[in-house]
Amino acid sequence: MKYISLALTLFWNYLDVFIILSSLAIATRFEQINTHLESMLTGDNVLTPNEPFWVRIRNHYVVVCELLDEVNRVISWIMLISCATNLYFICLQILNVSQKLRYVMNDIYYWFSLLFLIARTVTMFLSAAHIHETAKKPLDIVTRIPNSGWCVELERFATQLKSETVALSGMGFFDVTRQLLFSMAGTIVTYELVMLKFDRLSVGKGYIRPCSYFEIEKSWLS
Repeated sequence: MKYISLALTLFWNYLDVFIILSSLAIATRFEQINTHLESMLTGDNVLTPNEPFWVRIRNHYVVVCELLDEVNRVISWIMLISCATNLYFICLQILNVSQKLRYVMNDIYYWFSLLFLIARTVTMFLSAAHIHETAKKPLDIVTRIPNSGWCVELERFATQLKSETVALSGMGFFDVTRQLLFSMAGTIVTYELVMLKFDRLSVGKGYIRPCSYFEIEKSWLS
């Protein structure tokens, strides 16, 4: 059982680290496109329609999106398992936050494991959500281009940015964005408040006082 517990702990940590590194790698590719677009805003090319430039930018963007789709197809089940296990263990750990442990070392280990779990989960979510933010950043850059610099290809690129949702997902059940992180945090807080309320209401209920020797003997005589 100790080996299984250690193996599962390493497995859960590896899942989050793998998702973090994969997310940062893909987000870096989108950042390269954003950096190139930012450099174009400082030049004179934005003042005149430049069809070949926007065709090239749009092709690069589509290629990175296809890369993200391929990665998402492979690791979407990993994302689902990681989110489910992290949410479960955070709820389980916080549910025991009001319990008084016997030794100080137990308290130290409990709070360290809880804070480490929360920090690891938040880091994983922020890294995965960074893909969605960097993929939507070109839309903010495009909207700053004056009307004199617009062309057909630029309009197509802007329409694609508005209509598509570019993000990692958990088997298609959810897209990993910052809004999802806030929704999960609100769900955890609501769940814990409800459970703590029921825990206070159930204190002392269902407790049967142990019978004394006299009461046991009296019941046998009767």
